[in-house]
Amino acid sequence: VYDRWRRHITSHLSTMVDSNSDVIVASGFSDVSIDLENKTITFQNSGNKIRYNKCLLAPPGRARSFYVLDSNVMAYSLTDHINNLKDANEFKILEASFAPKPGTSAFENERESEQIQGGKQFAVLGGGFLGTEVVAALSEMNQKLNKSQKNHITHIFFEPNALAEYFPAYLSEHITRKLESMGVKTMSNRLVTGVKRSQSSSSQSDICNNFASGIIQNETLNGHEVRIQATLLRGDDKSKFDMDFDYIVLASTHIKPEVELARRSGLEIDGNNGGIVVNGSLEAFDSVFVAGNAASFYSQSLGRRRVEVYDHAMNSGLCAGRNMTNTQIAPSIYKHQPAFVCSLPSIGLQFECVGEIDSTLKTVGVWLAKRDEETGKPVMKETDYDRGIIYYLRDSTVVGVVCCNASECLEAARDMISQKNLIKDAAAAQLRKKILLAPENWIHIPETQNR
Repeated sequence: VYDRWRRHITSHLSTMVDSNSDVIVASGFSDVSIDLENKTITFQNSGNKIRYNKCLLAPPGRARSFYVLDSNVMAYSLTDHINNLKDANEFKILEASFAPKPGTSAFENERESEQIQGGKQFAVLGGGFLGTEVVAALSEMNQKLNKSQKNHITHIFFEPNALAEYFPAYLSEHITRKLESMGVKTMSNRLVTGVKRSQSSSSQSDICNNFASGIIQNETLNGHEVRIQATLLRGDDKSKFDMDFDYIVLASTHIKPEVELARRSGLEIDGNNGGIVVNGSLEAFDSVFVAGNAASFYSQSLGRRRVEVYDHAMNSGLCAGRNMTNTQIAPSIYKHQPAFVCSLPSIGLQFECVGEIDSTLKTVGVWLAKRDEETGKPVMKETDYDRGIIYYLRDSTVVGVVCCNASECLEAARDMISQKNLIKDAAAAQLRKKILLAPENWIHIPETQNR
């Protein structure tokens, strides 16, 4: 999960550079400015300057604050109980917090564990890719614990279902049901508006009565167990209520690009996506290149965009590096279609996604039809959603593709987006054969319209 959603914003360069190389790593400096005309970098505090022939900007960015919650200004007593997954260490902390201590049990004897299920109460905020992957991973870890050690997982999001912002309603509903079958409690149409230290050691909300009241007292402050009270807003009637948790994960999929250096130096910032504007070869100004999540680049098939995935960070860096060093040939145009993976192994699903994945677009799904248990023949108009392809269309053109448990189709999906094929009337009839998934009489094709 870390590799897919945070690796591209946490640098390990200082540990990768050989001491005998020509690369000098200067990290931890925030007082830097660039003189674009004179090609110099100035460290404001010391006054030191560095001249460059070519310069690459690849700032890491940072995890966005979740709704109105900013983990950087929360009370110190809560810092060990709120995790915004900003780097690899915080993923390790979450895993350690979820696992029981070796040789310990939530209850003193088995008789008690039969009456009340133990474990801590975890809340994961965010129904996007990161939040859903974290929930799936925690539910898988939970299955390996005995009854007295199992934790309680609550998935809270403002959308109707998990991943509803990206996948059509039928699929997001299916994923939500699958997570619930793994013991996850989902709370849709809920917005967390605040968190504070709870004064009680058990939940005051009627909703929490569905959970057991047993608590592991393993983390204290001034001799008292620290729990977190979250205030939630219902999306339908805008009423508020409180819930208590032992641990809260702020799982915002998206990040905020770090562009202040570029802004101070006079580079153009894209007003729509917040990135540093570059041309097709990833150059923002004469000899200044930008790669990674901070680049607002022009895609020949999708227009100007900014992408926040590891595949883009790697390939845009390679393209920019080639253009900086290959002075004898014309610069390369960045044509790569970045893809990302959403892996939910605990419920048997893996999605390879490329292009614009937006549930408000028109979609055409091509899925393997459900099989009759007795005859083994396909049952048309029914599917288990365990293997398929979803096409996203804007103005009759495919702009995004999701491959569900069909990773071998990803390159064909990239090609389809790059070719900008015009899909006229009867989109389902045309798209069912664009990427061969199975024999035609095995296929079920649900469609959704623009919202």
